Amino acid sequence: MKMNTVRRIVVAAIGAAIGIPLGALCARVRWVRDTLGVLALGLQTLPSVCWVPLALLWFGIREEAVLFVVVMGTVWAV
Repeated sequence: MKMNTVRRIVVAAIGAAIGIPLGALCARVRWVRDTLGVLALGLQTLPSVCWVPLALLWFGIREEAVLFVVVMGTVWAV
């Protein structure tokens, strides 16, 4: 397995580690659900491919762009 693949798996795990507590917080605290929950609901509907143009503009054609897409696809999906 290549090092880039391992890095992407680790980054996806970090994204899940961020997304799970945010989801739990949204479930338990009303004002968080009313603010962050609405944002998360809107971003959940976007497929990960929608983040690619922004990633290319911000990071160029580099590994960071791929990692950005992985994180944005993971955090809001969880």
